[in-house]
Amino acid sequence: MHSLSGSQHQSEIARRTRSIQSGGILSKKKVIAAHERHIRERQANLKARIALQRAMHKLQREAAAALLKDNPSLRSTSKAVRKLMPRTRKKITYPSYPEVHPRISAGSILTFLTPRYSNIWVSASPPDSNGNANSNVGTFGSNATGDGSWNTGYGGVAGAYLPISDSPMGHFRPYILFDFSWLDLSNLDTAHSDGYIHAAVYDFNSSGNISVWPPAEQTVTVWQDGTAWVQADSGNGNSVWAGVIDVAFPLTPGHSYTLWMWTEVHADDGGLNWPAWSLAEGMIGATCPFIVVEESQT
Repeated sequence: MHSLSGSQHQSEIARRTRSIQSGGILSKKKVIAAHERHIRERQANLKARIALQRAMHKLQREAAAALLKDNPSLRSTSKAVRKLMPRTRKKITYPSYPEVHPRISAGSILTFLTPRYSNIWVSASPPDSNGNANSNVGTFGSNATGDGSWNTGYGGVAGAYLPISDSPMGHFRPYILFDFSWLDLSNLDTAHSDGYIHAAVYDFNSSGNISVWPPAEQTVTVWQDGTAWVQADSGNGNSVWAGVIDVAFPLTPGHSYTLWMWTEVHADDGGLNWPAWSLAEGMIGATCPFIVVEESQT
């Protein structure tokens, strides 16, 4: 009998794992449509917050104009500080990682999925927000700058999963590292920025249609910050571990599952127009070298 070498054996396991986890019955358009529906429903909850921030920016500009009108010293200081403001937009950067091979482990069934993943999705409005995703290497990220308004950038990748056993529960556990940076700066106006990493499981029936709504989801808050009056806040990090992400979902025979991971970055500010001005910007660049899916009894 012909025996395989170690590298050939590993390659054969990877080939079989990918054939099992191909997600071939799912339409990429339906997978993206389901995800965008979820995002729209989430965004609807932000409308009141956006309207409030715009009203506050208007009042703060009016108050600042009145305050600075008869105060030449304060007015000149405000103009001088504004000239020091950074004009370059933050670029998305990604952590590096060692090579990981796909495999299936015994016991409670553990499947390790690695890039190339099955789908990508971005939503942004350049140049004030951008999104990026690469299924071949498992990177996804987004950035945003307020620029006198409210802007949001999204970027995500998705894996496909077909159950192997008749276990009742699945657990989606992506291993995510990320780079991030953000800045909020105020001079008589407010600035806000938020950054998040999301993971969600979308359940599709045997006809390829969404079966469970809303999707099971877990969110990691990277930062939430706001500044006012004369204040500056910032933060950054490289190759940060997102922590244990475990999205539990029921397994149904004959169903297929899409495992989405995405970044979300918001920024809103009053812009750099005198007399009241503020600046908000942020960036997250994430890398997922592997996904673990467990099939279990609980």
